[in-house]
Amino acid sequence: MKNVFTTELQATNAQGLDFSMWKSSKPQMPEKYWVVTTAWSAVQKREDAEEWFYEVCPVGVQTHTQKEAEPSWYPSDDI
Repeated sequence: MKNVFTTELQATNAQGLDFSMWKSSKPQMPEKYWVVTTAWSAVQKREDAEEWFYEVCPVGVQTHTQKEAEPSWYPSDDI
């Protein structure tokens, strides 16, 4: 499932909040892990629509619009 938004800013802000919640749920992780881990999931733009999405965070805010991703959301590998 993906969290889906109508603007990139909404997606980026929500992903940041989810990352904060996820990070606080992992107090056992060493600090060097957080140096290289800076987001819960990358925000991506759908290829077929004006929407932005990222993977649903299991400990994040669950009030966002959620959808199953379709292959058309991603760039085609065809050249």
